[in-house]
Amino acid sequence: MGVLRASLGAHWGYPAFVVSAVALGGLLSGAPVAAQEATVEPNAAQTQLNEEAVSATRAGDLKKAAQLFEASLQLGELNITWLNLGRTLFKLDRCEEANAAYARALGAPAVAAPSPTEIARTVARYRSELEQTCPGAVEIACDPNEMEVQLDGGELQPCPGAPVPIPNGSHEVVGRLGERRTAIGFTVKAMETVSVRLTLDPLPLAEPATDDSFPFATTGYTTAGVGGALLLSALLVDALVLQPDLDALDALKTGADRPAFDDLKGSIEGTQTLNLGLLVGGTALAITGAVLVLLAPDAAAETPTAVGWNVLAAPHAGGVQWSSAW
Repeated sequence: MGVLRASLGAHWGYPAFVVSAVALGGLLSGAPVAAQEATVEPNAAQTQLNEEAVSATRAGDLKKAAQLFEASLQLGELNITWLNLGRTLFKLDRCEEANAAYARALGAPAVAAPSPTEIARTVARYRSELEQTCPGAVEIACDPNEMEVQLDGGELQPCPGAPVPIPNGSHEVVGRLGERRTAIGFTVKAMETVSVRLTLDPLPLAEPATDDSFPFATTGYTTAGVGGALLLSALLVDALVLQPDLDALDALKTGADRPAFDDLKGSIEGTQTLNLGLLVGGTALAITGAVLVLLAPDAAAETPTAVGWNVLAAPHAGGVQWSSAW
């Protein structure tokens, strides 16, 4: 006479207990039941917990369902319970834990129905769903740390210090720091973490700015100043040196000291020649300086910030010292 065999499979799509079709066939025909793979039966406590878990799932309380399946597994492992727990964890977005539960379902003690083959097929289908729907993660390192990042054209944000969940597939991360940018493409698989590093080369040292333009205004002011100093020197020499010498020469004309007269006359003529050179040179330099200032693109930008004059006078000599600063 055949034997009735019961198995648990409520959450997977079977009633809590089902009668093995093979055993039922043996009852009706009177034929002996064929030898089957070794299976286990859930005890009463496991059956109760699994039924409560199925009820919690139908009521939408997935956390309670997961806790009840885990409590059932504490009493004894069953492949169908691991499968049901994995499916519940998947619905809770706990993909990695769900995948681990599916793996345990393939190696745990098997119930009679559904068969291990059916369990394996279901695990393969559920794992395919994991690969299609579960996100991966990207871990981004930034050099320098002040860089901001932009994932797939989203908003700029500080460089994250922890892995960022991201859908599986191809992506791009852009790093920005001021006007500089860098970008890296990467691919993420479900439940995997990819590490990328964004690096910006250091800025080159700035070359000192050079100005190859001719300094018209600066040169013009300097030239005009030198010319003015020469002209003023000539005037001082004329007033302080030549005029007293000329007065002395007039006094010697009526005297008998002819050698003194001739020496003074020669000295006066040399001083006059020098003074004439000062007048001509000073005039030329003053005019040249004025022209250069007029030609300067921006004369105001180069005007001297300080100008100084010093008058130098001594017996038979005189002069003017002129200085300026920018």
